[in-house]
Amino acid sequence: MTTTRSLPVYTFSGFASKAFYVVTFVLLLCMKLPSWLLNDLVPSRRPRQTWDFRRSFFVRMFKHSAVSLALELGLGIGGNGRDPRAPVHESDMKDAKHIFVEPFPLDYIKGEVKKYVEKAQVGPEKIGGYWFGKRGEKGGPVPPPEEDEMVVMHCHGGAYLGTAHPEDSTAWISRGVLQHCNSIITRTFSIDYRLCSAPPYPTESPFPAALLDALAGYYYLLNFGFKAKNIILMGDSAGGNLALALTRYLVENPIVDIPPPGALLLLSPWCDITASHEGLHPESSSYKNNHSDYLCSPNAELAQWTIKAFLGPMSMEEARTNPYISPSSLHLSEERLNGLFKGFPRTYVLAGGAERILDEIRTLRDRLQKDLMPLSSGSHAKGEVAPYEEEIPWVTYDEVDDALHDFLMFPWHQPEVDHTLQRINIWMQGLAKVRDRTPVEPEESFDEVQKHVPTTPLWVKYDGSGMWLIGKLAHILYPEVILV
Repeated sequence: MTTTRSLPVYTFSGFASKAFYVVTFVLLLCMKLPSWLLNDLVPSRRPRQTWDFRRSFFVRMFKHSAVSLALELGLGIGGNGRDPRAPVHESDMKDAKHIFVEPFPLDYIKGEVKKYVEKAQVGPEKIGGYWFGKRGEKGGPVPPPEEDEMVVMHCHGGAYLGTAHPEDSTAWISRGVLQHCNSIITRTFSIDYRLCSAPPYPTESPFPAALLDALAGYYYLLNFGFKAKNIILMGDSAGGNLALALTRYLVENPIVDIPPPGALLLLSPWCDITASHEGLHPESSSYKNNHSDYLCSPNAELAQWTIKAFLGPMSMEEARTNPYISPSSLHLSEERLNGLFKGFPRTYVLAGGAERILDEIRTLRDRLQKDLMPLSSGSHAKGEVAPYEEEIPWVTYDEVDDALHDFLMFPWHQPEVDHTLQRINIWMQGLAKVRDRTPVEPEESFDEVQKHVPTTPLWVKYDGSGMWLIGKLAHILYPEVILV
């Protein structure tokens, strides 16, 4: 039986807790730095021999930031101070517009999810969201959609703890889509769903609170004038889990004026929250990629706290067999697996070859393939681009060699980021072709795609004492990263 437990809460004053946190974080980092340097200078001792020194060293630093988060939670001093229900002024953002979304209608909450709403004692709420790209004049309204305009709705990642704010790292995914897919997509909408929490913080917003908020965001887009067939629902990491849950809800509970989205774009989706794939055999991704990814083990205190916060009153036993929680769970019954993804739209699944949860993503791929149509797949090394297909398949699987979990949020992860976004651009062009049944040619040849990597500066915000230091070290390794 797997159990969850709260992190320890130390009885320090607020100032003493923060001082202890900063000193401990810096001391641990200083102790590890010499070892990292010595190891990463030797290719055979890097997490992946194909990585260069910069990437190997940066991944070690980023993984160390998980120690920072665990320590913050243990001391009760964490939190980024952002409430997704609070207004955000345009002056605080460089390239986004904040709006509010009305609560999802109570009358539309049905079936299995209604039971979870009652059990968790959560309900629909007014919530924020961010427009990136075409968003109107500063201080003015967001312009309505053009005829048959396609849009991306982004469910951000972050283990149901991060936010959709433009300063958060997952916002780089929307920026990347807008940069590389601008012939199809001129704006994205990111829903800033409620974040879950557990002791030592107040217990807040367990499942299905985030699902209700994502449904509210999707309903907002429909009411705003976008057609369901023109909405690409994108989710990274935990956001991929949320995008799958939203689609499942609309497929299993048909609502006349809320049809399912036209397509799904799943980026390193966290699809087995109960970790049934963990440590199954020595060749499993949780073993092989443990040192090459920044994700911590699901048995670590930070992960256990996250799972407990998300599940709320739901038991681990119930979560293991719940496709809304873990659609890749190996504990789903044959009855639940039968037609698990029937009725889902065309789906693009992206995975990094170096991530710990690769096995569960492959299970998701196999289950999607079984219920939808023949699979288009490929494993892509650096600089490699898949061929353009005459007819876009129902399931497109893209596994990028040596890439990290949710690597599209790291602008420095080149050339994989640019080449992957170019493949996504071609997939989106294929979606438009299927929708319109008219030829859509790629804007550039695949040879050209392989050649160009943008040299525009990367603006990155690092909050918190520990992450500030990580950011400074990152700037040394990647001068193109500009810290703000």
